[in-house]
Amino acid sequence: MANQGTLTVQVNSTVGAIPIKDATITISYTGESDTPLEKVTTDVNGQSEAVALDTPPLEYSMSPSENQPYSEYNLTITAPEYEPITISGAQILPDTQGIQSVTLTPQDVSQEAENTFVIGPHTLFGVCCYSYILKTSNV
Repeated sequence: MANQGTLTVQVNSTVGAIPIKDATITISYTGESDTPLEKVTTDVNGQSEAVALDTPPLEYSMSPSENQPYSEYNLTITAPEYEPITISGAQILPDTQGIQSVTLTPQDVSQEAENTFVIGPHTLFGVCCYSYILKTSNV
């Protein structure tokens, strides 16, 4: 059985936190945004269906190691009359449901822009840096 986690996206407006129906979410691997893996739309509550996405094995997240315990995905969210947003680096862990909340800004007719948000790696893997304080005393 493949290692997978799920992702649900909640899309609301910046004006009044109103759910946005029929927003399109395009999911791709980070670094391969030109190759969509999935495309889903939001319901009347502004929520997408849960999408199953591949992840590394669960064992990678059970103890510190240099193996990245999560997969990273790009999410491009568009909706009519709203500015599009791209989220780069959404992290999905195995056997876990990820929920990504997104707020879209109504589009100004005179200006069309795309916002990109980058989610940096977290410290679930790799070598951690520890600071030690050495105390000296005059005896």
